[in-house]
Amino acid sequence: MMGLGFVIQIENGTVILTGTKKIKSAGNNTHLEALAMRFGLQSAREYGFRGLDLETDSQNLVRALRGNLMTDAYSRLIVGDILSMGGQNFNSSVGKPTRLRIVWH
Repeated sequence: MMGLGFVIQIENGTVILTGTKKIKSAGNNTHLEALAMRFGLQSAREYGFRGLDLETDSQNLVRALRGNLMTDAYSRLIVGDILSMGGQNFNSSVGKPTRLRIVWH
């Protein structure tokens, strides 16, 4: 078993939502990061958030979200899910190489 989670904070650093869950396996670290990001986005939508700035320490995931293809089909599916949550409002030019912005309606 492996675990993944997310933390949602407002600008002053106050934590307003967290989540964790156990999964059977994930393949590699990039898969875990992508699964955690998707879980966080799904939870944020359920709680009514309209958009988020995302941070991850996975440069591979950031590259994939910016359009550089991942080699395995499983990673591409997860990244596709993340991108579909943001639709055409996905913007990866927030200023930091590991920060991404996603907004939905």
